[in-house]
Amino acid sequence: MIHDNWSTDSKINVNERLTKNRRTSFSKTKLACKEKLYKYVWVNKAEILAKKEDGGKTLRIKSDKDISKL
Repeated sequence: MIHDNWSTDSKINVNERLTKNRRTSFSKTKLACKEKLYKYVWVNKAEILAKKEDGGKTLRIKSDKDISKL
């Protein structure tokens, strides 16, 4: 537990250092995922990842082509 008064409805954002190209891809991915109702979009070790629902398959986004397939 982080804190007793912490709201479970709050979103947490942690920024990783990304290259300019990777940061641009992440922004594009977040927009596409918002439009298509994906629940999670995150970066782990400079990899862009997305998941539509709890327990769903995690997708790795490597290019604009992957973003268009969402």
